Amino acid sequence: MRLKATVYNPVGLHRIVQTLDKFGPICVMSFSTDSIRFISHDERAGSIRAWVKAQPSAFLSNYRIQSRLEGCEIPLTLRLEFLLPITKIAQNATDVKISLKRSENQVYMSWDMATENREGRLCRLVQNISVVAVSQATMPAIRDPIAVNSPHVFIFLPSMNSLKPVADRLRQIGKYMYISANMAGELKLIVANDVAECETTYSRLENPRIPDYELEDVRKFATVRITTEDFVNFMNSYQLVPDNVICSITDNEQLAFYLYINNDIHHQADPSVVRSSAIDQTVMTCFVPVCQEY
Repeated sequence: MRLKATVYNPVGLHRIVQTLDKFGPICVMSFSTDSIRFISHDERAGSIRAWVKAQPSAFLSNYRIQSRLEGCEIPLTLRLEFLLPITKIAQNATDVKISLKRSENQVYMSWDMATENREGRLCRLVQNISVVAVSQATMPAIRDPIAVNSPHVFIFLPSMNSLKPVADRLRQIGKYMYISANMAGELKLIVANDVAECETTYSRLENPRIPDYELEDVRKFATVRITTEDFVNFMNSYQLVPDNVICSITDNEQLAFYLYINNDIHHQADPSVVRSSAIDQTVMTCFVPVCQEY
């Protein structure tokens, strides 16, 4: 397997890595000819799962890939604690290049970039991250999110910048929270402890139009119970500056968020990048664990 590319949007890339780092220590980065996937992959039960799918042109130029796997895919597992500081440095570097290298049966993702030293002179900085190839048999089970049942409610969230301080305050009240919504544009966030109950209500929100979706009572609420800690961790996704966020609720079973991100806001256009559309939209799907009541 071979991979070479120039990272011309390190800011957008860093923000994705920074967001996924809040969900767990392990990430699967899967490169193919038409997409890059970032998968927050933690085999422990009860952890937030996230999938980010982007076009290579959202972050990379001079993109070259070669693989014997189906779809010319290169799936790699790495630790975000090692990737995060490198992408942080890359934000202020120039001529950032990535490639795969092998040394003594170990595969590395190599980052080579130009940075300024203390004297203000340009120097080359090379950082290598140990990666492990994911088997072709394993990828189908983790490549894409799978819904347990058809959701009962879809609703657009308010601005994440306004929701984040609300989430921070709710975490101080209790360990668990209820998220309820309906198809009439209403959303409720409820947290209680032994002495108080706090309910935050939003109305006149929009519900996306879903083909072939029918509901007898649009005012009926679907509800899930999650930890306030998980909700706060998800709210760190605000740094991705999504254009829209859709909340999907399957009553008492599943909570999913879909973030639609325009990475073009983080960089100046590179004329060498071939684009399939005017805007390379990245989508992040996030499943937050539901806490059942017994």
